[in-house]
Amino acid sequence: DHEMGAYLIPGSTASLNVDWQDYNYQGGAGFDPQYIIEASLFQYDDWNFENDLAIADVISPSMKDRAAELNPICNNPQVVVTNSGSEFITSAKFRFWVEGSPDVINYKWTGLLRPGQSETIELPSYDRWLFGGKTKNVFHVEIRGVNNGEDEYDQNNHFKTLFADTEVFPADFVLAFDNNFAANETRYVIKDDRGDVLYSRNQVAANANHYDTIRLDTGCYTLNIIDSDCDGLNFFANNDGSGKIWLHPADGSFFPPFHQFTPGFGCEANVAFTVGYELGAEETKGYPEGMRRLYDGGDLVAYPNPANDQITLALVGDLDASGGLSIYNQTGQLVRQLGFNGGQSMVVSGLSAGHYFAQYRSENHVKTVKFVILR
Repeated sequence: DHEMGAYLIPGSTASLNVDWQDYNYQGGAGFDPQYIIEASLFQYDDWNFENDLAIADVISPSMKDRAAELNPICNNPQVVVTNSGSEFITSAKFRFWVEGSPDVINYKWTGLLRPGQSETIELPSYDRWLFGGKTKNVFHVEIRGVNNGEDEYDQNNHFKTLFADTEVFPADFVLAFDNNFAANETRYVIKDDRGDVLYSRNQVAANANHYDTIRLDTGCYTLNIIDSDCDGLNFFANNDGSGKIWLHPADGSFFPPFHQFTPGFGCEANVAFTVGYELGAEETKGYPEGMRRLYDGGDLVAYPNPANDQITLALVGDLDASGGLSIYNQTGQLVRQLGFNGGQSMVVSGLSAGHYFAQYRSENHVKTVKFVILR
């Protein structure tokens, strides 16, 4: 659906047209392609209210087919809102929660919505635990105010959806990327729930195989696969060949893969997942305090971060120095393997500019820190 009210002037004449990219069919599909277009134009009378913001839909969390590629999630819901009043909307207050979880979250959005305009809004819930202690997989969101005042019509202010739980991935896994013949068309990125990029691969040679080792702490993550030509890694109507992206255990077993992406994913494929806990687990109630109970009283820190050359890696809290320290680059390649030799810190130098992950492993602890070398 396309809202056109913002582009029409009352009393004037407007022409509507539909355009699409030129396409020269070269054969090979076994049938003659064609376009079939149907359209309906709806006209409305004057607005009933001045300040009225409506929740039109919940994109995530949701079990609706049309939002399947964006679900399930483990944080940061997305909702669609529509300005159903005659006034411009510049701010709105939201409240959202999951049934059974004690964490009811309030959020104030600011922006600009013209009358009749719709927009997708992300409701940030990092540093909170939206799903902690849930009793039902039912998500609620409601509007609590508009333009620093009351919403004049409350019958479109509440929306609820059913949702499924995200998968639990191992902390260490291998991302196997077998590319087709289209070089640099497909890339991937792994982000945490704050949107920070932890791993990515942007340059992929044609018909090449890449095996990237991924190491993550306890948390909520999203893996996005993007294809610039919108034909995925396998499409019947081109000559790009076939590729695949599978996720494998990193414990040496490798097969079978624990997650497989459908090669014909088109423009984009996504999967959200947790590491170290199941969605809504009781021990995560009261995040971030409850989440910290999944850790064990110590950490690995890096400073200064970013660094120009020398960076200090140190163990803090209740951690012994009996384990080993490994440093990986952004693609998961091991670049250094070190030991603390009885001390609690060490100075590392000589690394090339880039993003790195240092991981400390002992018999009872696994700690990871991300750092940047600038040079």
